[in-house]
Amino acid sequence: MFVLRTIIGETQINQEIGKSYILVERFTDYEKFSAKFQEHFGKPHVADLDDLSDFHSKNVYAFIWGDQFTVPLYSDQKYYVMTENGATFANLTFK
Repeated sequence: MFVLRTIIGETQINQEIGKSYILVERFTDYEKFSAKFQEHFGKPHVADLDDLSDFHSKNVYAFIWGDQFTVPLYSDQKYYVMTENGATFANLTFK
């Protein structure tokens, strides 16, 4: 079982992902990222300097989803995938 740990300032949020998860990153697979952005936000992703660009299009760098939900990953937050025993499986923080 995997858990997504999100750290926003001093706040820590843990969400159970499930037995597996999928990660799509903006700079690795833009086509899949754009499709997931459209699905999640209901609008197309646009370039950061585009007049229609907003907070989400400028700051979301990836999506992770598991059995029950999809989470956009923002560049100003820290993300870790944890195993059920609390060990860090992956550091997904934007670099």
